[in-house]
Amino acid sequence: MALTLNQVVSRIRTLALAHDQVNSFYFGDEPEFLANGDISYPAAFLVQQPGSINRTEHLQTFSFRLFLLDRVGVSEDTEGNETEALSDMHSVAADLVAMMMNSEYEADWMVVENTPITPVTETTEDMVAGVIADIGVQVDFLADRCQVPADDVTFETDFDMARTRILTYTGSGVEGSTFTPSGLSGKVVLACYRAGNYKRLTTSAPTSTDYIKVAGTDLGDNKGVLASTGAVTLYTGDALVEGEVLDFLIWD
Repeated sequence: MALTLNQVVSRIRTLALAHDQVNSFYFGDEPEFLANGDISYPAAFLVQQPGSINRTEHLQTFSFRLFLLDRVGVSEDTEGNETEALSDMHSVAADLVAMMMNSEYEADWMVVENTPITPVTETTEDMVAGVIADIGVQVDFLADRCQVPADDVTFETDFDMARTRILTYTGSGVEGSTFTPSGLSGKVVLACYRAGNYKRLTTSAPTSTDYIKVAGTDLGDNKGVLASTGAVTLYTGDALVEGEVLDFLIWD
């Protein structure tokens, strides 16, 4: 099950408060925490930013701005105190990113590789300084329609991968780019491979009726080629040589 926003925020909160240099954590909108007069510094403030869903890579990205701020003493050596706060919060930001990247979490989230860090001073009326870390967290996007809490909606039946198998054909070297593998007639060809290279397939006489729609795959709107007679044509330059093995991924 993919992590939810609540679970992602909860994990970041736990990691932040586990750091010896963070006394409090707040999640919400920036104006809310800036107006909060009851803060124990050094503090971490997490603000959600626009994220994204990538259907191709099956990833959902949660984007955050993490404010790490500490109070600056102004009674004496204000500039030196400000520099000390900036230095400390830079270190805390690096520590938290490292904690988030711990291998323990690799199974259910991934921290986006680049984390921009912006120094800030005199950010609130509390006279604080620190950094803003722009953090991206990616989790699985399963696109599982069966888990959607929706009524009165009917989806197509998902494609059953258990009904797929490999049909192997060994080239004779004389078939050219067109040949008829035994057992391919009437099968749906989802993919074809030769030594790890994808082969672009058509039927020998492709028409609109040669293509069928198999729901639940990532093969585009026309998902799969129906080899009605078993005759297959490979695109130009894809001809077989003697002894070359070609694997068809077919759906029965």
